[in-house]
Amino acid sequence: MTPEQIRERMADTRASLSANVHAFRDRATPRALAQDLLHRRRSGRTPLPAGSTGTAGEIESADSAGTEEAPNPVRIVAGLVGRQLAERPLLCGAAALVLGVAVAVLVPGPRRK
Repeated sequence: MTPEQIRERMADTRASLSANVHAFRDRATPRALAQDLLHRRRSGRTPLPAGSTGTAGEIESADSAGTEEAPNPVRIVAGLVGRQLAERPLLCGAAALVLGVAVAVLVPGPRRK
């Protein structure tokens, strides 16, 4: 391969990686995750809750055994957050620590006379 061909191949690879990163970033937003979960729930493809050992059919039949009601987006997001907490407790703890430090730095303390 010539150096020019290598440069072209590197540019193509860089463009492909950039497109993949942008696509992942768009799919990984909380809104996109909640919409995906809502879509799965409406289409009947209910994901298994964190820590569940049952089959998807058992979970689905347990969900449909109750009253028929529209999916609540708040519950869906709460379930998503709960699942992330169960799957990645250290990452969530680190995020909470960073958020706490940011609030402590940005919020002014009481004024003393």
